[in-house]
Amino acid sequence: MICERLGVGMTNAIEKIQSEHSEYERVLSCLCAVVRYFRVYDMQRLRAPGLKMRAKVRPDLDLLFSIIYYIRIFPDNFHHPKEERYLFRAVRKRSPKTGDILDQLVRQHAIAARQVAELDAALKAYEKHYPNGLEDLTVTAESFVALQRKHMRLEEEKVIPVAKAVLTQDDWREIDNAFASYSDPLFGENLETAFQSLHDRIVHGVEAA
Repeated sequence: MICERLGVGMTNAIEKIQSEHSEYERVLSCLCAVVRYFRVYDMQRLRAPGLKMRAKVRPDLDLLFSIIYYIRIFPDNFHHPKEERYLFRAVRKRSPKTGDILDQLVRQHAIAARQVAELDAALKAYEKHYPNGLEDLTVTAESFVALQRKHMRLEEEKVIPVAKAVLTQDDWREIDNAFASYSDPLFGENLETAFQSLHDRIVHGVEAA
Protein backbone atom coordinates (compact mmCIF):
# COMPACT_ATOMS: atom_id res chain seq x y z
CA MET A 1 0.00 0.00 0.00
CA ILE A 2 1.11 3.59 -0.63
CA CYS A 3 0.82 4.51 3.07
CA GLU A 4 3.03 1.64 4.09
CA ARG A 5 5.61 2.42 1.40
CA LEU A 6 5.90 6.12 2.27
CA GLY A 7 5.73 5.65 6.01
CA VAL A 8 3.68 6.74 8.97
CA GLY A 9 4.41 10.45 8.55
CA MET A 10 2.07 10.69 5.59
CA THR A 11 -0.82 8.98 7.31
CA ASN A 12 -0.39 11.11 10.43
CA ALA A 13 -0.49 14.34 8.46
CA ILE A 14 -3.45 13.32 6.32
CA GLU A 15 -5.36 12.00 9.30
CA LYS A 16 -4.75 15.33 11.06
CA ILE A 17 -6.00 17.32 8.07
CA GLN A 18 -9.09 15.16 7.67
CA SER A 19 -9.77 15.21 11.40
CA GLU A 20 -9.59 19.01 11.47
CA HIS A 21 -11.90 19.14 8.45
CA SER A 22 -14.36 16.85 10.20
CA GLU A 23 -14.35 18.90 13.39
CA TYR A 24 -14.67 22.13 11.41
CA GLU A 25 -17.62 20.69 9.50
CA ARG A 26 -19.36 20.07 12.82
CA VAL A 27 -18.92 23.73 13.72
CA LEU A 28 -20.26 24.79 10.30
CA SER A 29 -23.30 22.56 10.87
CA CYS A 30 -23.76 24.22 14.26
CA LEU A 31 -23.66 27.63 12.59
CA CYS A 32 -26.42 26.56 10.19
CA ALA A 33 -28.48 25.08 13.01
CA VAL A 34 -28.28 28.20 15.17
CA VAL A 35 -29.25 30.51 12.30
CA ARG A 36 -32.18 28.21 11.46
CA TYR A 37 -33.22 28.38 15.11
CA PHE A 38 -33.23 32.18 14.96
CA ARG A 39 -35.53 32.07 11.93
CA VAL A 40 -37.97 29.75 13.72
CA TYR A 41 -37.78 31.93 16.83
CA ASP A 42 -38.53 35.02 14.75
CA MET A 43 -41.53 33.37 13.08
CA GLN A 44 -42.91 32.37 16.46
CA ARG A 45 -42.45 35.90 17.75
CA LEU A 46 -44.35 37.38 14.82
CA ARG A 47 -47.21 34.94 15.29
CA ALA A 48 -47.50 35.57 19.03
CA PRO A 49 -50.70 37.43 20.02
CA GLY A 50 -50.40 40.93 21.44
CA LEU A 51 -47.66 43.52 21.34
CA LYS A 52 -46.23 42.36 24.65
CA MET A 53 -45.48 38.91 23.30
CA ARG A 54 -44.11 40.31 20.06
CA ALA A 55 -41.64 42.38 22.06
CA LYS A 56 -40.29 39.18 23.57
CA VAL A 57 -36.64 39.20 24.64
CA ARG A 58 -34.27 38.48 21.75
CA PRO A 59 -32.74 34.98 21.48
CA ASP A 60 -29.48 34.29 23.27
CA LEU A 61 -26.68 35.19 20.85
CA ASP A 62 -23.76 34.00 22.99
CA LEU A 63 -23.49 30.63 21.26
CA LEU A 64 -23.35 32.22 17.81
CA PHE A 65 -20.71 34.70 18.95
CA SER A 66 -18.66 31.71 20.19
CA ILE A 67 -19.04 29.98 16.83
CA ILE A 68 -17.89 33.05 14.92
CA TYR A 69 -14.95 33.51 17.26
CA TYR A 70 -13.93 29.90 16.61
CA ILE A 71 -14.16 30.15 12.83
CA ARG A 72 -12.35 33.50 12.84
CA ILE A 73 -9.36 32.32 14.90
CA PHE A 74 -8.89 28.57 14.51
CA PRO A 75 -8.56 28.06 10.72
CA ASP A 76 -6.26 31.05 10.10
CA ASN A 77 -3.96 30.31 13.03
CA PHE A 78 -3.95 26.53 13.27
CA HIS A 79 -5.00 25.00 9.97
CA HIS A 80 -4.44 27.20 6.92
CA PRO A 81 -0.83 28.27 7.62
CA LYS A 82 0.32 24.65 7.86
CA GLU A 83 -1.46 23.75 4.63
CA GLU A 84 0.06 26.65 2.72
CA ARG A 85 3.57 26.53 4.14
CA TYR A 86 4.05 22.76 4.08
CA LEU A 87 1.47 20.66 2.21
CA PHE A 88 0.72 23.05 -0.65
CA ARG A 89 4.38 24.02 -1.07
CA ALA A 90 5.50 20.41 -1.28
CA VAL A 91 2.74 19.41 -3.70
CA ARG A 92 3.46 22.43 -5.91
CA LYS A 93 7.15 21.47 -6.01
CA ARG A 94 6.55 17.82 -6.90
CA SER A 95 3.59 18.43 -9.23
CA PRO A 96 3.72 21.91 -10.85
CA LYS A 97 0.50 21.20 -12.76
CA THR A 98 -1.39 21.58 -9.47
CA GLY A 99 -0.46 25.27 -9.33
CA ASP A 100 -3.85 26.55 -10.46
CA ILE A 101 -5.86 24.56 -7.91
CA LEU A 102 -3.41 25.46 -5.12
CA ASP A 103 -3.64 29.14 -6.03
CA GLN A 104 -7.42 28.85 -5.92
CA LEU A 105 -7.30 27.29 -2.46
CA VAL A 106 -5.01 30.04 -1.14
CA ARG A 107 -7.39 32.67 -2.53
CA GLN A 108 -10.26 30.91 -0.80
CA HIS A 109 -8.39 31.15 2.50
CA ALA A 110 -8.28 34.93 2.05
CA ILE A 111 -11.92 35.12 0.95
CA ALA A 112 -12.97 33.11 3.98
CA ALA A 113 -11.26 35.59 6.31
CA ARG A 114 -13.21 38.45 4.71
CA GLN A 115 -16.46 36.51 4.92
CA VAL A 116 -15.94 35.84 8.62
CA ALA A 117 -15.53 39.59 9.17
CA GLU A 118 -18.79 40.15 7.27
CA LEU A 119 -20.48 37.45 9.33
CA ASP A 120 -19.29 39.04 12.57
CA ALA A 121 -20.58 42.44 11.39
CA ALA A 122 -23.95 40.93 10.41
CA LEU A 123 -24.35 39.32 13.83
CA LYS A 124 -23.47 42.54 15.65
CA ALA A 125 -25.98 44.42 13.46
CA TYR A 126 -28.65 41.83 14.28
CA GLU A 127 -27.86 42.20 17.98
CA LYS A 128 -28.01 45.98 17.79
CA HIS A 129 -31.11 46.31 15.59
CA TYR A 130 -33.04 43.20 16.61
CA PRO A 131 -35.35 41.93 15.19
CA ASN A 132 -34.01 43.50 11.97
CA GLY A 133 -30.97 42.03 10.26
CA LEU A 134 -31.78 38.35 10.40
CA GLU A 135 -32.05 37.97 6.62
CA ASP A 136 -28.62 39.51 6.08
CA LEU A 137 -27.16 37.30 8.79
CA THR A 138 -28.71 34.21 7.20
CA VAL A 139 -27.46 34.99 3.69
CA THR A 140 -23.96 35.77 4.95
CA ALA A 141 -23.80 32.57 7.00
CA GLU A 142 -25.05 30.40 4.13
CA SER A 143 -22.53 31.91 1.71
CA PHE A 144 -19.69 31.33 4.14
CA VAL A 145 -20.64 27.72 4.86
CA ALA A 146 -21.04 26.92 1.15
CA LEU A 147 -17.54 28.22 0.37
CA GLN A 148 -15.98 26.35 3.29
CA ARG A 149 -17.54 23.06 2.27
CA LYS A 150 -16.46 23.52 -1.34
CA HIS A 151 -12.96 24.40 -0.15
CA MET A 152 -12.57 21.27 1.97
CA ARG A 153 -13.90 19.07 -0.85
CA LEU A 154 -11.30 20.52 -3.22
CA GLU A 155 -8.50 19.80 -0.78
CA GLU A 156 -9.59 16.25 -0.12
CA GLU A 157 -10.49 15.36 -3.71
CA LYS A 158 -7.82 17.28 -5.67
CA VAL A 159 -4.82 17.85 -3.40
CA ILE A 160 -4.57 14.91 -1.01
CA PRO A 161 -4.66 12.24 -3.77
CA VAL A 162 -1.87 14.01 -5.64
CA ALA A 163 0.10 14.39 -2.42
CA LYS A 164 -0.17 10.65 -1.79
CA ALA A 165 1.13 9.95 -5.27
CA VAL A 166 4.06 12.36 -5.55
CA LEU A 167 5.44 13.33 -2.14
CA THR A 168 8.52 11.64 -0.71
CA GLN A 169 9.23 10.35 2.78
CA ASP A 170 11.22 13.50 3.52
CA ASP A 171 8.31 15.64 2.34
CA TRP A 172 5.91 13.79 4.59
CA ARG A 173 8.26 13.94 7.55
CA GLU A 174 8.35 17.75 7.36
CA ILE A 175 4.58 18.01 6.81
CA ASP A 176 3.86 15.62 9.66
CA ASN A 177 6.06 17.58 12.04
CA ALA A 178 4.31 20.80 11.05
CA PHE A 179 0.84 19.41 11.67
CA ALA A 180 1.92 17.89 14.97
CA SER A 181 3.18 21.18 16.41
CA TYR A 182 2.79 24.94 16.16
CA SER A 183 5.75 27.18 15.41
CA ASP A 184 4.04 30.30 16.77
CA PRO A 185 4.42 30.27 20.57
CA LEU A 186 1.14 32.18 20.92
CA PHE A 187 -0.67 29.23 19.35
CA GLY A 188 0.79 26.27 21.15
CA GLU A 189 -0.59 23.20 22.84
CA ASN A 190 -2.49 25.06 25.56
CA LEU A 191 -4.37 27.20 23.08
CA GLU A 192 -5.06 24.19 20.87
CA THR A 193 -6.60 22.49 23.90
CA ALA A 194 -8.63 25.60 24.64
CA PHE A 195 -10.03 25.64 21.12
CA GLN A 196 -10.88 21.95 21.35
CA SER A 197 -12.79 22.74 24.52
CA LEU A 198 -14.56 25.63 22.78
CA HIS A 199 -15.40 23.34 19.86
CA ASP A 200 -16.95 20.80 22.24
CA ARG A 201 -18.98 23.49 24.02
CA ILE A 202 -20.32 24.74 20.67
CA VAL A 203 -21.40 21.26 19.56
CA HIS A 204 -22.90 20.35 22.91
CA GLY A 205 -24.59 23.73 23.19
CA VAL A 206 -26.36 23.27 19.86
CA GLU A 207 -27.33 19.71 20.72
CA ALA A 208 -28.80 20.88 24.02
CA ALA A 209 -30.75 23.65 22.30
